[in-house]
Amino acid sequence: MTATSQIVSKDSIFVQEFARLSTPELANRYSSLLEIDNQPDFQLSIHKWEDLNFGELTFCYDLVKSNLKKMYSQSTVGWSSRKKKAEMKEFGLLYILLRHHSNLQGFISFMITIEEDELVVYCYELHLSSNIRNKGLGHILLDKMESIGRQERICKTMLTVFSANPALLFYTRHDYNPAEHSLTERKLRNGTVKLPSYYILEKKLL
Repeated sequence: MTATSQIVSKDSIFVQEFARLSTPELANRYSSLLEIDNQPDFQLSIHKWEDLNFGELTFCYDLVKSNLKKMYSQSTVGWSSRKKKAEMKEFGLLYILLRHHSNLQGFISFMITIEEDELVVYCYELHLSSNIRNKGLGHILLDKMESIGRQERICKTMLTVFSANPALLFYTRHDYNPAEHSLTERKLRNGTVKLPSYYILEKKLL
């Protein structure tokens, strides 16, 4: 066995063991990380997707659909309610829910997994209700996910974002850059620059 395969094997074992943690174990493990300074009216909680109730899952799906359906439909990916719902229930997926006075207002979902032979925190979704945007709460959710990665000594976080998504600027401002295997712009013969449907972004955590 090569050194690289030994590392991958070790990382795979960690991914499997981490995925077996229960929601109460996760809440205890990250209790201090989930506190929000200077935002007493907002609360965070972490959950395995299996422990979300019907209302919580419906809220998350409806928010994704409201924010992204048009972009999916206009991309090479296309929109499928069935596929999106299945993706939101993938094994190992975690959700940090954001509440304001007990009312759900946003979430971030992510998974610790292997990507391009590296152990990474992969962000699946980050969404806020329209009435609480531009208040720094997206930054808080992203920071909490990254802090979990750092606590677990994971070196990188990754995500996929549509090139037409205004959130692309949000991520670049938070030091996310195209991964080596991401799709890139193409310059056509007439000089027009054609953007890819989406980018794969990454950020070093350690």
